Parts: sequence; C-alpha cells; structure tokens
Amino acid sequence: MRFVVRHAASLYWMLALIVLSVMLFMFGQEVLCVRRNFQERLLVSIADSIVLLLPYWWLPRRCRGFVLVPLWLMAAFYAGNLLYFRFWGRLLPFMLVTQAGNANGVLVDSALGMLRSGDVVYVLLPFLMTVLWCLRPVRAAVMDGRFRLWQRLDASMIAAALFFGAVYVGARQFCSYCNIKDLSVAETFRKYNELSSRPDAYFQSDTRAYFTFNGQTKYLLYQTGTLLSDGHVDLSKDQCAGFAAYCASADPQETALAENRGKNFIFIIVESLNADIVDRRINGREITPNLNALARSPRSVTCLRVRPQIGEGNSADGQLMYNVGLLPTSVYVASADYVPGLYNLKTMAGLLPDSPDRAAIFADPGNGWNKREAYRNYGYDRIFNSDSIRAHTPEGMSRDGAMFRYALERIDSMGRPFHLQLLTIQMHSPYNERVLNFTDYTGLGLTLPQRRYINCTADFDRQLGAFIRGLKDRGVWDNTILVVASDHNAPDAVRADGEPADIVFIAANAGRGERIEEEVHQVDVFPTVLDIMGIEGGWRGVGRSMLGPRRSESDARQAGVSDSLLRSDYFK
Repeated sequence: MRFVVRHAASLYWMLALIVLSVMLFMFGQEVLCVRRNFQERLLVSIADSIVLLLPYWWLPRRCRGFVLVPLWLMAAFYAGNLLYFRFWGRLLPFMLVTQAGNANGVLVDSALGMLRSGDVVYVLLPFLMTVLWCLRPVRAAVMDGRFRLWQRLDASMIAAALFFGAVYVGARQFCSYCNIKDLSVAETFRKYNELSSRPDAYFQSDTRAYFTFNGQTKYLLYQTGTLLSDGHVDLSKDQCAGFAAYCASADPQETALAENRGKNFIFIIVESLNADIVDRRINGREITPNLNALARSPRSVTCLRVRPQIGEGNSADGQLMYNVGLLPTSVYVASADYVPGLYNLKTMAGLLPDSPDRAAIFADPGNGWNKREAYRNYGYDRIFNSDSIRAHTPEGMSRDGAMFRYALERIDSMGRPFHLQLLTIQMHSPYNERVLNFTDYTGLGLTLPQRRYINCTADFDRQLGAFIRGLKDRGVWDNTILVVASDHNAPDAVRADGEPADIVFIAANAGRGERIEEEVHQVDVFPTVLDIMGIEGGWRGVGRSMLGPRRSESDARQAGVSDSLLRSDYFK
C-alpha cells in the first residue's frame, strides 16, 4: 500500500495509458485498411497513447485531473469515427465540427442504427477513470506525487523513441503495400517520403488510409491543420491552360442529341440505390418493376456499371458531381462550405437552355450537408423541402411518395420547358421508413437491414411508377427527359471483388436506346446529361460522356484536377 501511495501519480498515468491504448487498439482493429500483427498494433497503440498523454508529466500537480480530458475526447473521437466508418468506410473529417447545423433526424437515426454492443467500452473505460479520480484519497495521492526533472525527461525520450518506432512501422507497411520490401530503416523513410508526396498517393484523399499508415498522432495533426487552413490554391496561367485542356469534351458535336433541345428535364437523385437491385427478383417477384421497365426501354440510355466516387462529403458529393461535373475536394466536407465561390461554377441548371422554372425538391428537411444553400448556388430558383411537402402528404404515405406527389402539383404550375431536380431519402440507412405493402423476407438468408432496404426500395419504385403515370396524365411525358441516378451506393455494399457496389444511371424517354455495358465513373453523368439534352460544347467537367468514345480515366487525376479547380479562383 505504501508503494501505491508513493507512486500514485505514476500509477494513475499508467492506468490512463492502459485505457487509451485499449480504446485505440480496439478502434484500429476495426478501421485499419491493412493487416498488422498483434505486436505491431500494440506498439503503435501504446506509442500514440504515450505521446497524447505526455503533457501529464509536465502539468502542475493540481492540474493532473486534466488527464481525463484527452480520455473523454478520444473516446468521443473513436465512437464518432466508428459510426462514420461503418456507414462510409472512411474516418470523419474534423471539418464536420464546424457543421453541426447539418445534423437532423435522418443523420441521427442513421448513426444510432450503426451502434454495436461493444461500443460501450468507449464510454465505460473513461467513466471508470473519472469515478476513480472522484475518490478523495486517490485524488489527493495523485496530486501529492512529485516528478523530478529526470523523470519528465525520461518520459519524453521514451515517448519520442516509441513515436519514431510507430512512424517506422507505418512507413514500412506503406512501402510493403507498394510492393517495396527489404529496405533499411533510412531507405524505408526515404522511399516512404517519395511515395507519399505524390498527388496520387493512396492516403492523399482517404482519411482511413492516412490514419492506417501515419498513426493517430500524425492524423490528429493533419486533420487539425485542415481545420485551420482555408485550403485555397493559387494556379498559374500554364496550370489553368492545362486544366482547361483536360476538361475539354470529346467531340461534343457528334454526341449531343439535338432533337432533345427545349424538352422538360427531371433529374431524380436516389438515395443509396445499388445497381444490383435493378432486375433482381425474390421468389419470382421483381423488386423494381418500374425501374426495370425504364432500363429496358428502347428509348432509354442505361448504365448499371457506374462506379461511385463519393468523397468526404458523401451525400453532398453526389449532388455536387451531378450539378457541376467535378469531384469533391480532398480537404473539406459539404459543398456550400468548402467551395466559397460555388456560385461561380458552371452548373447543369445554368448550362441547360433557359427555363421559366428551375426547382429542386428534397424529401428531407434540407439542412443536411448544406443542401439548401448549395442548391441556390447551383442555380435553382425555388427550393422545397419536407416542410413544404408535409401539408400535402396523405396519411400513411412514405416520404418519397409525398415528394413525388408534391412534385406533380408543382409541375402543374411550372412554365415550359421546366427543369426539376428531386432528392429522395427513404433508402438512407437504417431504412426505418414505414412503407405500405411491407414484405417479410424472413427465411431467405437476408438480414433485417437488408429486408428493410429492399422494402424501402420497392416502395420508392412504386412511387416512381405513380409519378410517371402522373406525368403521362398531364400530357408532359412525351416532351420530358427523366434521369434516375444513384446519389451513392448503400453502406457496406460491395461487389464480389471487394470493390464498392456499382450504382445506377438511367436516362428515360431520351429518344435513343443504348445500354452501356462497360464501367463508367459517377462524374461521367454530368457530360452525358448535357449530351442527352442536346447541349453542344462548353463546360463538361472532368468526366467523359457515355455517348462518346470511352477512354480510361484515373480517379486520382480526376480528383486532383477537381480539387485544384474547386479550391482556386479558376472560375472567377
């Protein structure tokens, strides 16, 4: 007991170290994108925890209780990132701290749906440390302990050595990932610096990969830097000329469908629509008969092999790509925040022929991911959300059904040709929409979330069918191009090869039937829509029209160009 009292300050720090290391070890076990053996993961966890708790040794004795602050902060960091990771497969950017206004019921429900029983550890361990500190004898003994200068210096040198070891482990792992092995320590760091400085380095725009190869300490410093930086990029005239050449379209004179000029245009961005659900049958019954009919129509341009390219902003990223033809930046999150000059961009609404009415309708409140502000800058004259729709919603109708019903009412009063963009919501995780005609697929090997997702998708398809019938009843269908495109795929949806599941693009009533069987990029939707609407030349973004000659494009190149254009004064 005398030993415990004498060394209470050091022992309390060691307990804090154990708590933080355990949380970090468990967190890393779930989020690391490459495999590491137990010893390496333990070394990295302890090293990063020691660095984070190093100030404890230099604090005045009365301030040692502040060691609980990093424990609780990191517990929140781990828990929040795990929820984000389970949905998107990446870590949560610090920029989200500035966007608390984006939180709404949809996001909260989605986060709660991602919780697991083991997550209680991230609350329980710091709570126990806090209870221990609240015991007066423990607190008095910890504050009474003295650290000599040599002890503080020793702790600092041990932290530095372990940090160096952790960085070396990450550098060696990155070199191994790049198929470079058997290097000395110096050669490992040299090669790591060379490879990681390239603009197409694996972790340049992937928070999960950055955390994996650089460790917690460097990751926290990196994210803090992005939070404090305005992210502005200065471009030279030569760079601007090079970007302009890269973005030039591939012979638009031959691909634009002139017969579609002046038609009405409806773009439906569908939440979490996987391509593999189109044409899928369960017990001989089609899940999406209306989508299937559109995809098979001889008057539709269809591609069910669209590679999703969502980045840090996720939902807003799909909308950004479809409206401006650029991939999101690698630093910031929601488009209205990270592109201060968003109103300067060339948008789909601005490039299409002038319409008396350009409206956007959201099935949700519209505050998530700054959609309302972003859509004003995209050039939409009027924006409606669930607040507008609620009074027009029959009892028992799903949110997407209510949005489609409201859209038909708006069309009745819109001028011609009109431009309408609709954003669905009910297929957002955790798929808790109370839809009519719910089918129980128990016994078919499907999980509860999968059964809910299928039912939400089936209801969306039913409502889409009713919407199309409403367009026909109003006599506007024959003069309307209807595009259906996925915002992104569903969480954890992957192909057989482990890559993210493909998403959907269907341009119905286009007057031309074409089934694109080769893989395209999500950013290719923007120039394809311009071609279908008969727009010749001009801004085409970084994608390539599906109607023109295909050529292999690098995600890293597209992302690099987009990042530079969005963070510079290129469009001013």
